[in-house]
Amino acid sequence: MRNESPVHLVPCLVRLLRECLLTHSWSKVLQILDCLAYIPKGVDWIVWKASLATMYTEPDTNNELIEQFFRQLYLLTEVDMLETVLEYIKFLITHGMIDEAGDVIKYGNSKDKERRRRIQTDLTTNQKNLLTAYHGLLYYIEWHGAVNKADNHNFSQLSRSCYDMMQHQEESTSVTAHLARNYALASFETLSKKKGVWDIFLSKAVEIYEYYQDFEGAKCLLENYRKNNPNNPNSHRFLFELLQRNAFCFEDDVIEEKLSCLQSIANLDPANPLVLQLCDELQESKDVRVVDYLFDLLDYEVWREKLEGWKLLAQSLLICSMEDCKKQKAVKSHLSRCWSTRKDWWPSYHFTFKTTSSAAQSDLLASKILIASVLLGEDSEFCQKTKHQLDKATHLDVEMKLIQITNSDFVLRKNISDRDSSSSGRDLNSPDKSPDSLPQKRLRLTSASSLQISQDLM
Repeated sequence: MRNESPVHLVPCLVRLLRECLLTHSWSKVLQILDCLAYIPKGVDWIVWKASLATMYTEPDTNNELIEQFFRQLYLLTEVDMLETVLEYIKFLITHGMIDEAGDVIKYGNSKDKERRRRIQTDLTTNQKNLLTAYHGLLYYIEWHGAVNKADNHNFSQLSRSCYDMMQHQEESTSVTAHLARNYALASFETLSKKKGVWDIFLSKAVEIYEYYQDFEGAKCLLENYRKNNPNNPNSHRFLFELLQRNAFCFEDDVIEEKLSCLQSIANLDPANPLVLQLCDELQESKDVRVVDYLFDLLDYEVWREKLEGWKLLAQSLLICSMEDCKKQKAVKSHLSRCWSTRKDWWPSYHFTFKTTSSAAQSDLLASKILIASVLLGEDSEFCQKTKHQLDKATHLDVEMKLIQITNSDFVLRKNISDRDSSSSGRDLNSPDKSPDSLPQKRLRLTSASSLQISQDLM
């Protein structure tokens, strides 16, 4: 069969190989690989991946075979040597063979001159950084094992000889942990100054720093990572979470830096849950940018039926409705800009009438009614129909808040009745106007309702 494997059979053999891999027909996989091994070119990558998949089915029994296979991979000229090295390192780490993984990653000391030459010649800058990252990860694993061993030592109820022996072991473990920590941090600090996604590795560095309560060291590391990788949301998130966890451990005030991290996260990942925390901070300082961030958040399907975003936006509008005219005009400018790109699709996306009996849904609809009254008008079909779905207490609460919010200067669409009154030129305070009319009642209730709403928001 080996002599009957021309190149034109490769597509057929590859399809058969895929089917055998998917059905775990390992003996047939080996037969097909035996055929592919004699194809002159174009199949090295397939042979490598399929062979590893087969050997990984029983890694304990195939350990020696996998090692031998790895050592022969340099003969496959079409295979990326770095990829094979990293594949083998991950295999060894997964199976707890840390020392063996360390030997592999120290490729420069390899006795196999041809393999060493292939690896060192072909490495790009990014690939060298990747090897540095895995080297640091190995030292982290060594450190983690050492500190766990030291933390679990129990010297109670030991004889003197056992106590001395355990103490000696603890000192040895402490030295091992110290050296491994230094080597790991040296590798990870190098990565923090390089462009690339090094999230998993730098999170281990932060763990080491926090274990020794070196919070400034962790902060410096993550600041470098953030500076060199501004387009990675996690570079901002890691720094924010560190500052959040250890806010009282830093000499300088970190509030502004935390806010900067949250703003970067919101710009890169508008649907991130941390955007809500940013909006809470902005709301406290009465920053109108909270409107922009919440509109961006609510564009996403994941937030469409979640109460948090809608409730926060409704609260922000209610707070703004109690501000002076200048602030309300600023809010209207932000609302107009946000709504101009959404008015064609948000009504059908967010403001469609649905029947509901859930208390959580009732709170969600109450917030949506307040927002829709600003964007579509209180007399819109959504507001009118949805209000009847609310229970009595929620309905009354919404009516009180509507009195406040619809008399604000930032409302984008006034009620039809209000527009008609304005266009007819009649004075709302004229004697012929019914004292029980809705606009009159709203004007009289505004002060009282503002007080009640202020108390509710506190």
